[in-house]
Amino acid sequence: MIFMGDDHTCQLVGKGTVCIGMYDGILRELKEVRYISSMTKNIISVGALEAEGLRGIIREGRSQDV
Repeated sequence: MIFMGDDHTCQLVGKGTVCIGMYDGILRELKEVRYISSMTKNIISVGALEAEGLRGIIREGRSQDV
């Protein structure tokens, strides 16, 4: 179960690795991605990415590698 910010829970269906194509053609791999079928939006934890040694700049809703 995943506990959401509004104190309700969602069922975790699975966990795995996904590849994301960036705007510049580079493929990035995200590991230990959680799949929750009841969620209609994709979310990403900047803190989790930083814990893996990644950095980025977010400006006006757009992320850029640094």
